Amino acid sequence: MDGQHVIMYSKAHCPYCEQAKEFLSTNNVNYVEYRVDLNNIDAENLKAKTGRTAVPAFTIIPSGETIVGFNPTHLREVLHLE
Repeated sequence: MDGQHVIMYSKAHCPYCEQAKEFLSTNNVNYVEYRVDLNNIDAENLKAKTGRTAVPAFTIIPSGETIVGFNPTHLREVLHLE
């Protein structure tokens, strides 16, 4: 995961968002959280990337890959976690 970090799109009262944050923290993944319920620009950026406003969603930097939904197995693969 060298040089990678994650942009995570989330909102309040989202249990999958909470699980995703715990997953990222537990696996020592650097991430920045953008709350789409608090910032319309973040919500618009998410919709532009995915065509949807579903959260959680993740953009992997530097690859730019965007993943919608919390799937720990898929995130482990994309982030090359053991």
